[in-house]
Amino acid sequence: MRKEEADVLKQGFRDTESTASALDFMSPELLEETEQVLDFLERYLGVLITDYSLDESHDLLDTEQGDLIRTLWFSRGMEDTFLCLTADGWIKAMDPEMPMGLLAKVATALERLEVSDGRQRFQED
Repeated sequence: MRKEEADVLKQGFRDTESTASALDFMSPELLEETEQVLDFLERYLGVLITDYSLDESHDLLDTEQGDLIRTLWFSRGMEDTFLCLTADGWIKAMDPEMPMGLLAKVATALERLEVSDGRQRFQED
């Protein structure tokens, strides 16, 4: 999507205050663990994907599933795109205009991770 459209969406997320709290759906320990995993996934993708810039992120609460979801905003030139990840490493949602090359890189990077007992390990190639 064009940068101008993306900036409007990002500002909307910044301005929106959720009436629900993640603590309404999970324990403080689970919330902390979930945030740590999402932080790891964000850093991992930010380092691994070098032809796009990971500019911004924000957390969303899926009140239907009781999940915390991290939205990652990537850009290249005047184009921005986003995807939403769960702490399990699943893509929950994405920009319908997501470049297929970026999607393939994210999917490949996530596939290389083995999530076990809340800890990530790189799989051996």
